[in-house]
Amino acid sequence: YFIKYLFKNKKINIFYLLTGYVWFLFYKLQIIKSPKKAIEFLVNFFKGGKEKDLESLVDYFFDEYIEGNLFNQAIDEVKEHIKNGHKVVLISTSLEPIVKKIGLFMGVKEYISTDLEVMDGKYTGKIRGRVVDGQEKVNRFKKYLEGYGDKCDNLCTFFYTDHYSDKELLLLVDRPYVVNPDNILYK
Repeated sequence: YFIKYLFKNKKINIFYLLTGYVWFLFYKLQIIKSPKKAIEFLVNFFKGGKEKDLESLVDYFFDEYIEGNLFNQAIDEVKEHIKNGHKVVLISTSLEPIVKKIGLFMGVKEYISTDLEVMDGKYTGKIRGRVVDGQEKVNRFKKYLEGYGDKCDNLCTFFYTDHYSDKELLLLVDRPYVVNPDNILYK
């Protein structure tokens, strides 16, 4: 959706749009196992841009595309977890500014996402660290849990997903939930 939004608002050209679509189509069809190369290619677009400018762009993108497409049941589930005193952490392959915006909307302050590298308040066009997908999601979640030390044994973890690439996280948590699964995860 973000790629489409950028194209619609003349922020990227047709080459970026089509290349992004082809990469993500191959990913959805499991021809490519990781979206890493596609994300690395696409974040090059942000090179030289200011953090504030991307935040503003994400605000408009959220208002136009995301807010109306969030499932009310998902929002209610998250709010119920928060109400029950559960620690809620969003884990997503998506870029940090987008995940942060969604988190703030739902009242979630913590998240694990793909971070963009910033130097002197501007994006370098590179990813800081690794793309958060597949095994990297598992690694980051385990690292997050390490912060709880011995208390970690008493935690009950929940995880909600719709994508086959999250299989390892589904197997790791105490209470896995599959919602609106893609065809591969459904099978």
